[in-house]
Amino acid sequence: MSSQIKYTSTLAEPLKIITPEFDLFMLEERQVILHSYHFPISFLDRIRIHPNTCLIDLDTGHRSPMLQNFNISLAPDWTWMELGRRFEFTLVFAGLPKDCTRFDMLEDVPDTGRLHIRNIQRSKSDVYYLRMDFD
Repeated sequence: MSSQIKYTSTLAEPLKIITPEFDLFMLEERQVILHSYHFPISFLDRIRIHPNTCLIDLDTGHRSPMLQNFNISLAPDWTWMELGRRFEFTLVFAGLPKDCTRFDMLEDVPDTGRLHIRNIQRSKSDVYYLRMDFD
């Protein structure tokens, strides 16, 4: 993906990716959940996430690793998206420190086009909805 990526935090309608496996996973401990969606603009759109994606507490530098991915491939594999249909995926991360108020989500790889969502304001629920757009 050579396109620039930008993100917004608005979501017109809730995502519906929750599965029984996801529910069981969430019972184990408190995690941070990022739901995201994208509207593909070509028949060739594909997406993936690198396993070393993490959340970074902007005050302390603490890194919370990604624990699970739903409906998106881990690199080096790709997930193809269907033109005209909203593509949705969910990422689950280890919990952030209790005093964290803002954080980044970083796909920590040297590639260009890596995912980097900056300055996400922490919510009480630790559940976030992000729209992903390609320039």
